[in-house]
Amino acid sequence: MPDSLFVALVHNAALLIALSYLYSLLSPLKVESLSRARKITLGLAVGGIGVIIMLTRWELQAGIGFDTRSVLLGVSGLFLGTIPTLLAMLVTGTYRLFQGGTGTVAGVSVVISSGVIGLLWRRVRKSRVIDLSSMELLLFGLTLHVAMLLLLFLMPFEDALRTLKSIGVPVVIIFPIATVLLGKLMTHNLQAHRAKALLAESEEQYRTFFENRHTPMLIIEPEHLRIIDANPSAVAFYGWTRDELRQKSIRDIGTLEADQLMEDVRLALEGERTYFRFKHRLADGSIKDVELYGGPIALEGRTLLHAIVHDVSTRVELEERQARTDAELRALLDEANRSKQALLNTLDEQKRIERELREREERILKLSAVAEQSPASVIITDLEGHIEYVNPKFTEITGYTLEDVQGKKPNLLRSEETPSQIYEELWSTITRGGVWQGELHNKKKDGTLFWERATIAPIRDAEGNRLRYLAIKEDVTEQKVLEAQYRQSQKMEAIGRLAGGIAHDFNNKLQAILGNTEMALERSDVPERLREDLEEIRDAALRSTDLTRQLLGFARKQTVQPQILDLNDTIARMMKMMKRLIGPHIEVQWKPGADLRPVRLDPSQLDQILANLTVNSRDAISDTGTLTIETRNVYLDQQYTRLHRHIPAGDYILVEVSDTGSGMTREVAEQIFDPYFTTKDVGAGTGLGLPTVYGIMKQNKGFIHVYSEIGMGTAFKLYFPAVQEDRTDTETRPEEADTAWVRGKETILLVEDEGPILELAGAMLRKFGYQVLPAQNPHDALALARKHEGKIDLMITDVIMPHMNGRELKEEIRRIYPSIKIIYMSGYTANTIVEKGIMESGTGFLAKPFSIHSLSTKVRSILDQ
Repeated sequence: MPDSLFVALVHNAALLIALSYLYSLLSPLKVESLSRARKITLGLAVGGIGVIIMLTRWELQAGIGFDTRSVLLGVSGLFLGTIPTLLAMLVTGTYRLFQGGTGTVAGVSVVISSGVIGLLWRRVRKSRVIDLSSMELLLFGLTLHVAMLLLLFLMPFEDALRTLKSIGVPVVIIFPIATVLLGKLMTHNLQAHRAKALLAESEEQYRTFFENRHTPMLIIEPEHLRIIDANPSAVAFYGWTRDELRQKSIRDIGTLEADQLMEDVRLALEGERTYFRFKHRLADGSIKDVELYGGPIALEGRTLLHAIVHDVSTRVELEERQARTDAELRALLDEANRSKQALLNTLDEQKRIERELREREERILKLSAVAEQSPASVIITDLEGHIEYVNPKFTEITGYTLEDVQGKKPNLLRSEETPSQIYEELWSTITRGGVWQGELHNKKKDGTLFWERATIAPIRDAEGNRLRYLAIKEDVTEQKVLEAQYRQSQKMEAIGRLAGGIAHDFNNKLQAILGNTEMALERSDVPERLREDLEEIRDAALRSTDLTRQLLGFARKQTVQPQILDLNDTIARMMKMMKRLIGPHIEVQWKPGADLRPVRLDPSQLDQILANLTVNSRDAISDTGTLTIETRNVYLDQQYTRLHRHIPAGDYILVEVSDTGSGMTREVAEQIFDPYFTTKDVGAGTGLGLPTVYGIMKQNKGFIHVYSEIGMGTAFKLYFPAVQEDRTDTETRPEEADTAWVRGKETILLVEDEGPILELAGAMLRKFGYQVLPAQNPHDALALARKHEGKIDLMITDVIMPHMNGRELKEEIRRIYPSIKIIYMSGYTANTIVEKGIMESGTGFLAKPFSIHSLSTKVRSILDQ
């Protein structure tokens, strides 16, 4: 392989790149925007470059020569598109035919394959060739020239083989490199055009902004401070034409020295300062104060200064005028002070004393003006306590005007609610010269009671002598009401939690009593006398169950099945029951409201509420009287809820139960919802009726208010939240369980941490025919489950147990028996267990104490699911 081959091929490639670079300088590439005629011209020019490089080809032998036309045509197809490439292929192919020789067919084929490969590559790249990498260009060059070498075999085989051995290596080295160089030249050219287009677009956007801005704007050449351009707003502001402004320097319109101007321009160009204040000359010779915001801007390849000009002449004039006015006022004040001093020096001591007294009276008048607008109640009395002045806030709070109280003493506000010792302490404190602070429960003009927090102190003269008394008072009625509501709420919550806990523990004890009693009653050998005693024990246990249900109702933890109810229909159906409860000596009046909205409530809870309230009214009416039940729609607005913060505003259904009974004192009314508080004789009541009503209202997100006075009767107002649901969308009550025993043969894992209940429940289940695996804690239950051979169909487990609760035990058991069914049992209710996240809603549940019949039906129903 001759050394001249490398030199010739490198020379040819260099010629190609040089010609292409020269052409790119003379005719910048932007093929997409060329017309068809320009594309044809471009193709002929590329073909001409191909002919030139073919004239300098290296010949292996006559008719077989090599040049870089393949590089040229491949790059043309990749970058210039179809029309220029096809014309270049036509020109170079024609010239190769003209050259003739052994390699003519192969040479023309190379022309065709190079152009076609370039066009196909361009199509795959979807014309996005501007970002081609060097590696892709190298791959493209290798593809072109591997194809070229394969086309050598269109010549006679011996010639092709000899040619391939001679030129194969240099071709796949030099020509792909030439392809990369020419390709990078083309991508660089395209990228330069793209950058130039983006710059032109940016400058065009700035030019549009510059021309349409309503604020005067200038573009300044920083070196000589010459004005390059001005927008129409600047022309209107300065008064010169645009051409005249372009002939001026910033020195011509500014008033600063040249050195100062150059320094300001430097600061603006370097970004150290963007705001300046100048005085500028206008075309008419006037001088305007301007604020100028300046910064550098690149336009047409130069860095210029962009200035935005704001006319602030009016503002500056006002500032100067204000400064002059301030100076004049200070001068007048100084003069007045000097005159005052001179006058004081001429007055004798008597006039000075008279003036001081007059000024003291004026200060009192000023204080009165302040008191008129005070947000607190203000009272001024003489030393005997007679009222001299009250402010408008006093009138707003109490209803008394100044004319009503002037000359009277503040004790006209006294009520019987504040002990007399408080007033004695108050008067004693202020007459000794001290300050008294405290709270008073006073009475307004209309008789309404209200709370106020008062500060009362003497008013003294300069020598410390008492002149009058001043009282500043703030109405704190709302605050006191809120505090009382909060304390009551906290107390009821604490009692509720205690009641729920007691009911849970009591239910566990009742389970043992009731279960063992029922089991004993099932025995046939029980003597009749003993059977009667056992039945009495069972009845007592059932009555105790009712007691725990009342406790749970108060604690808001009873299980309920709420429905969408029309209270008018529901109460109307209960009227017969209530009339039987209350007796014939009391008239019952039923006043249903029109268009009553529905509520969501368990009907049995409504039964409990009305039964308790009806019985209370009956006991409060000693002879004849009237019980009235009314319903109506109400809306509680923000003004109402501001005094009752625990109640949200919205639509409610009001049920009012009122009677003409004996009534009660305020002290009794404050305690009626406390469990076991009762005013009835021993044995006449449990003290759980009204607490149960309170708990039910809380459980249903409602609330209850009581209004009562001795001898005037009592009214209970119950507010139920109105709901939007369709009344047909109701939830039906579950049917009562069949009292017959239901038997079975399945295997049941029974888990209960209290031994007596575990033994009792196991005995019951065995009586029904089930195989029972008893465990007194979760760990024993898991051990039994792992050891048991065969299927376990059901697990009955207590919910609250040491170390592991019922839900956690269920998860562990189901790893061993995935299909096992679960029944939870607890002295707590299902609702409470669901709320604590221990039991899923819808899981089988037995509330303690349960009867032998409820256990049998519950087990069978879960197993048959």
